[in-house]
Amino acid sequence: MVSAIIISQNTHSVNEANLRRIVEALHSARVLDVVVVGSSFPSELATVLNSMAVKYEYSHSDDECSMIAAGIASLMQDELHGVLIFSVHQLRISQAILVDLLHQFWISHKQIVVCSINGKREFTIVADALFNEVQQTSANNSLESFIALHADELLEVSFDENGNRILHQPIVNIQPLTDE
Repeated sequence: MVSAIIISQNTHSVNEANLRRIVEALHSARVLDVVVVGSSFPSELATVLNSMAVKYEYSHSDDECSMIAAGIASLMQDELHGVLIFSVHQLRISQAILVDLLHQFWISHKQIVVCSINGKREFTIVADALFNEVQQTSANNSLESFIALHADELLEVSFDENGNRILHQPIVNIQPLTDE
């Protein structure tokens, strides 16, 4: 099972409509276990999260790795094989992109799968084999620096602005047939 962590470094600026769109896309891709992590939760936001059957977890710090570690701790269970990590301000997400990304995660056996849209990294899946390392990462490290440490375990899946997959295929040198 893959669950989702939505990190919010400023819960007071959360756009409710965008949050609902993210959660609906996750649920439609069968990612049902979702947690929003922040350093505080205004009562209005807590009410919205409860109405969407989304958990929320407090983080002692606003840095990415601490928030991700708090999310992992709240989601931990035996069947958890990976977590999707989003910013609460994520604008480009769809069921189709999520399903394709999850498929690549399962078939690639990579520890980190990153979704890039128009060349910009948007969100990430981290496999369970790296959970302990994420939880022990220094508080002043970013997700990007963590990913850089694991470049050999990375698969980047690219999409265009319409959500169409961009396939990076190697150029094959085809030799002409000869009569020999």
